[in-house]
Amino acid sequence: MEEDGLQNNPRAFDIGKKGFLSYEEYRGYCLSILKQPLARKKTGNRIQYDDIEFGSCGVEIDGVFDFLSAGEDHISLATLEKAVSRLEMNISGEDMAAMINMFDSNGLISRELFSKSFG
Repeated sequence: MEEDGLQNNPRAFDIGKKGFLSYEEYRGYCLSILKQPLARKKTGNRIQYDDIEFGSCGVEIDGVFDFLSAGEDHISLATLEKAVSRLEMNISGEDMAAMINMFDSNGLISRELFSKSFG
């Protein structure tokens, strides 16, 4: 198998090149690719490269989307501003617009796009 970069290759997280990941190495790998690690009870302390699985965070993603979209079908600048205000965060309108435009040039982020990006 061709060596990938750190981001996509669990072998890169295998300290000592043991041929498997310890639970801590597995968690580091998951964090690097923005995936939810399973609990140690489900994986054990020795995770083979081919046995790597991730937890589902669909419920959490849906809840975050609903909050950021104010229950609407899309996250818009207006709904994001409302969410940021409720969280009492100090983010400028210009920065929020830039965040939205990173995902969609029309200024609307769908649930599907949000889930693909963060789920």
